[in-house]
Amino acid sequence: RVVREQHARSFVSWLPRRLYNDAIFVSTQKGDVDTVLDLLQQAKGSKLRISLLTPVLKLCFERERPKQAMQLFDQMETSYNATPDAQAYTAMINGFCRLKDISSAESTLQTMKEKKVDPNVFTYASLMKGYIDTGKPEAAEELFENFPKLGVKLDVVVCN
Repeated sequence: RVVREQHARSFVSWLPRRLYNDAIFVSTQKGDVDTVLDLLQQAKGSKLRISLLTPVLKLCFERERPKQAMQLFDQMETSYNATPDAQAYTAMINGFCRLKDISSAESTLQTMKEKKVDPNVFTYASLMKGYIDTGKPEAAEELFENFPKLGVKLDVVVCN
């Protein structure tokens, strides 16, 4: 592990800024969260695509590193010039729901709405699953009943 970390650090030290997107993408695909986080630290101040950062959020939650996911999410605009979109918010909500942290998921949804980012069917499906997984079927049912008011159309995602 020490050799891998030293290799990653030396790799990052010479990497041209324009290649950060590719290096982060590859490391994310490999599931190497430590290398991804090292690369992101070095890339601060660079413009990174939101479509690149969203899978990193998911990876952090998959590897049980929610603090790193929250830090990255909070720094997206200031450190990487990337504005969180519906997919990024949904990744956070889904991650919190997987951890059974419904209050953080609900808070993230509220922030999403305040920032004028429209939740999508995947956002609400993640929250519904979170409610069910935490023993709150009434909340899931209430959310489901409000779908027409929220503009959510029933489809395969919601019905599964």
